[in-house]
Amino acid sequence: MEASTSHAHKCMRTVLYENQVDVHTSPDEISSWTRRFESRATELRPPATSEELQFREWLPITGRKAWDFARLTMDQYLPCRSEYLLAEQQHESFYCSPVDVICMLTALGFTPLYFTYFKLTVECFGTFLLFRVLIPSMLACIRLYRPLRGKQLSLFAADAALVFMLCGGLYLEVGVIIRMCNFAFYDTQLQRMEEEMFGCQPATEFSRVCDYKVIGEYLHWCYFSFYVILILPIATLWWRYPRESFITLATAQLLAMTSCSFTWIYYPAKGPYWTLDPRPAEQVGYFMSYIVQFFVEGGSSLGTACPSSHCAVACVVCITTVWETGRFHVPFILIVPGLWLATVYGGFHYVIDSFIGIGLGVCSSVIAKIFTRLWIARFQHLVEVEGSTQIIPVTHDRV
Repeated sequence: MEASTSHAHKCMRTVLYENQVDVHTSPDEISSWTRRFESRATELRPPATSEELQFREWLPITGRKAWDFARLTMDQYLPCRSEYLLAEQQHESFYCSPVDVICMLTALGFTPLYFTYFKLTVECFGTFLLFRVLIPSMLACIRLYRPLRGKQLSLFAADAALVFMLCGGLYLEVGVIIRMCNFAFYDTQLQRMEEEMFGCQPATEFSRVCDYKVIGEYLHWCYFSFYVILILPIATLWWRYPRESFITLATAQLLAMTSCSFTWIYYPAKGPYWTLDPRPAEQVGYFMSYIVQFFVEGGSSLGTACPSSHCAVACVVCITTVWETGRFHVPFILIVPGLWLATVYGGFHYVIDSFIGIGLGVCSSVIAKIFTRLWIARFQHLVEVEGSTQIIPVTHDRV
């Protein structure tokens, strides 16, 4: 071990100093980040190999600076250090995370629909190939093959696939399945239920009763912020907090989206924006109403109204993020209630959609919190550390 470490440091010095001289750069001009990289060559995750050092030898000075900076930054942030992460990477037997369990359940529910209602179109075939063949195969290889599972790049690929599914991938697949199955829509039934409960259609009357464009502009800003809520919190927990927190939020978010997806498939509804008479953008806002309606008309999957994924995911992210970090109360308080109201004010969802979505969000947050903690407790196993084994308890403290 010491010999290999010494050899790596020697190779590093050769690359950092001798090649610098080749381009007439004195050692005094080597920046601090280069010296840090040299001193930590064998401590990086993964350690710098001789092949990497040879690759750096071919890079120009600017390229080496960028490479060294990226490697040091990745070692610090991708992902945060965590004892649970060691168990995830080094566990001897088959390992799967709580998120993998939900992904498998989703596959069991979606795959039969492809074989039952499959249409020979590029859309159907491409969606099936990506979501039910390529992504599951990649995750299975990473989880089953231990040498691959222990690599940083493999873990990053698995996390990237998960974030892609959470931030739009699953929604896109469900839209294709709804069009493929061609089930009947239930908007008439939902409108009749709202008429009985409220004596009107709140999705059209709310904005007329509260006819203030300033309020409408604020609510449309809140509605549009869903796309930030969808991505930023989970990226923050992955980037700066222990992996246990990231897994908890990812599990809760995926559980909420999966619950919404199965409901959309078997109880599709277009929503009041497409079936009732929505108010034009100039009547409900100044600027953001135009942007929101543009996105709704251009990117919505018909049939995904009930329940509201906006309400469900916003609720999940708000509860779980504050629960895991103890921070970010104020931004969520300013945005999430306005987002819930905006789903009805803008005519994008029925009131029933929003209430069911909020309920799913609360339930998903609680279930995911309990499920992930019980699941992680199962992996307080022996983890190899420098050729020996020791018990590594799972911790939830920041590192």
